[in-house]
Amino acid sequence: MNHYPLWKNLMILAVILTAAFYALPNIYGQDPSIEISPTSRTGEVTAGTVGQVESILKQRGLVIKRIDIETGKIRVRFKDGSTQLKAKEALEEKLQDEYALALNLSPDVPAWLQGLGAKPMSLGLDLRGGIHVLIDVDMEAEKIWTTTSLKSSRTQVPSLSPSALVVESFLLRSSASIASARPWTCRVERPLMMTK
Repeated sequence: MNHYPLWKNLMILAVILTAAFYALPNIYGQDPSIEISPTSRTGEVTAGTVGQVESILKQRGLVIKRIDIETGKIRVRFKDGSTQLKAKEALEEKLQDEYALALNLSPDVPAWLQGLGAKPMSLGLDLRGGIHVLIDVDMEAEKIWTTTSLKSSRTQVPSLSPSALVVESFLLRSSASIASARPWTCRVERPLMMTK
C-alpha cells in the first residue's frame, strides 16, 4: 500500500508536527488590554505604578485578568471589551498627565510557548475588520488662520463673520491683491480658483 521509504514518511510527519506546533499560538485568541506607557522620556514604569493601576481599578470594581510588566510599559489584560473601556475611563481620570493609554488586543499565548519562539500570526487591517478614524477640525481656528494669513500678506479681505463655517469665496478688488494672495492659495488643502 504505502510504497515510499520510511525516511520520507518520517520527514512528512516531522514537517506536519512542526507546522502544527507553530500554528498552536493562534488557538489561544486575544485579550482586550490597555497599554500604559510614560508620556515623558524620563518617566518610567515601577512597581508603584502597577500598584496605583491595581488600586484604581479595584476602586471601580473592575476585574483584571493579568498585569504584564514589559520594558517601559504595563499591559493590563481583561476578560471582555466592556471592562476594558470602563477601565480606560477610570485610568484616564487619574493617570492622564503622566501616562499614555492605548487600547489593544494582546495575544494570550502561554509563556512556555512564547519561550520556544512560537507567536500568533499577525493579521492585517483588512482581515481584522479594517479601521475607523474620526478626525475633528476646529473650523473657528481655521477661519482665524485664513483671515490672519491673508491680512499679513497685506491683501484686502472682506471681514469674515464668526457664524460662517466655510469660506467658499471672497472678493479681491485689484490685481495687486490677487498677486499677494496667490502664494497663500497654494498652501490651502482644497485648490482655490482665482479669476479676474
